[in-house]
Amino acid sequence: MAVNPYKNKSEYAISSWTFESMPLKDTLSCISKYGFRSVELWADTVHFDPRAQISRKDIAAWLHEYRLHVHSAHAPFRNFANPPKNSDEFLKYRMGLWKETIDDCNELEIPILVMHALNRIEYPYTMEDAGIIKDTLAELCEYADQRGVAIALENIPDASDPKHNDISCTLKNQKALFEIEKLNFCLDIGHVPLSKANVFEEIDAAGERLISFHVHNNDGLSDAHNLPDDGIADWPKIYQYVREKGYQGEFVLEIDGRQDPEAQIKKIAALFNDN
Repeated sequence: MAVNPYKNKSEYAISSWTFESMPLKDTLSCISKYGFRSVELWADTVHFDPRAQISRKDIAAWLHEYRLHVHSAHAPFRNFANPPKNSDEFLKYRMGLWKETIDDCNELEIPILVMHALNRIEYPYTMEDAGIIKDTLAELCEYADQRGVAIALENIPDASDPKHNDISCTLKNQKALFEIEKLNFCLDIGHVPLSKANVFEEIDAAGERLISFHVHNNDGLSDAHNLPDDGIADWPKIYQYVREKGYQGEFVLEIDGRQDPEAQIKKIAALFNDN
């Protein structure tokens, strides 16, 4: 019988993506209000994204005010308005933004930056581009390591067109494909079935380099970001397996709250209130 994964809120961080439609100060206030003490700061045009131009001094003050610590940040990966048409210039622009995000992590002592290797729409790299991705990640890992930040590469769903010569972004495949010594991993359990992967094989493949989790659920067909028990993934079983494997880190709840973020955080808190 699987163990109960909801005994202690201190094992979990809340992704500020759930509150993407809310200002960051209000987001942090709401997370604290429902008894959570850890967050992952979302950086995709809002919140922790350098493009949002929110003062890092203000963020530090809000974290202190609401007694929160930051488990990780999620790097920008899409919504690049008017990007350079030249692919080299576009990569140079993204690299600058990612390095600025790493600098911000260093300033706020955020230990982990979660990244995607590619974006299926804005820069849909194929196998022919694997070397470009590897060089990019290697440079970012070195830059981050010098600033006390670990890069955690996330697994993302496969392309919708199976005929496209796309890169399978399972953790198992990315670890083998990129072979970067300082590269770590973040396992998104909701993305696993969308890549037709096995969650336990993903955990084993990442091994000691598994330093973060994104926890949500779905029906195996769409990336719905439901509550952990609302879908085909067996979160209690996954939780038990990874703890038995020695994972000591936190689990980031990345739940869709775009319709009503406070209603979602209430539902998340209720998972723990019954224990």
